[in-house]
Amino acid sequence: SSGINAEYGGQLQVLPDEDGSLSDFSITSNGKKLLGAECKNMNSDDSYAPIWDVTDFENATEIIRYDTYGARMFACATHPDNERGVVAGHRGTHVFMLETAEMLFKIDRGCNWVGFLMNNRIIYADRSSVFVCDLDTGEDVKALTGHSDDVTGGCLVRDETQIYTASEDGKIKLYDIEQEECIYTFFNHRAQQYTGASASPCGEKIAAGNQNGMLYVLKGANYEE
Repeated sequence: SSGINAEYGGQLQVLPDEDGSLSDFSITSNGKKLLGAECKNMNSDDSYAPIWDVTDFENATEIIRYDTYGARMFACATHPDNERGVVAGHRGTHVFMLETAEMLFKIDRGCNWVGFLMNNRIIYADRSSVFVCDLDTGEDVKALTGHSDDVTGGCLVRDETQIYTASEDGKIKLYDIEQEECIYTFFNHRAQQYTGASASPCGEKIAAGNQNGMLYVLKGANYEE
């Protein structure tokens, strides 16, 4: 036995109607707020990002909505400072305050995956590439290329120095962010389009979901015990 116990804690109706689907969500590092990304099927321009107080999950309440995005959203993330959120979708990438939903920054790039970096930067997928954008200047400072189809997921490892990316081209890649270099590519002949990826912080284990119904688990490249 691992000594870890888990029990069911309840459920939360994050979106109020059946027109929208919860395409992504993120919980702040202090466990107090939940940010969602909505993808409406019919009224896509009405898609919004709900922000919930989940400190007491049984009595969770919606604090505010980031409702100025105006299009379907497919990805979201919360900053380690527990104060900022980011969403990405058909209208690019928006950064805003979780408490007030005040928009702080936006670019017309990004769609399927987004995350924060500690040095006031965001990292986002736009079509088949991944970019690092400096929030102070609004300029992309790094570009990770090599996939031949849309990047659908990413996971930062080893203190944000590397990233695993999953793509609809059926490949998983490991990049050195600073060097903008692909270190490793995984391909399985049965794999089709990857839908997302997750990894342990040190990069020892990586899991990626695929449209063929398989979950591929890899041992991280260059991992040292």
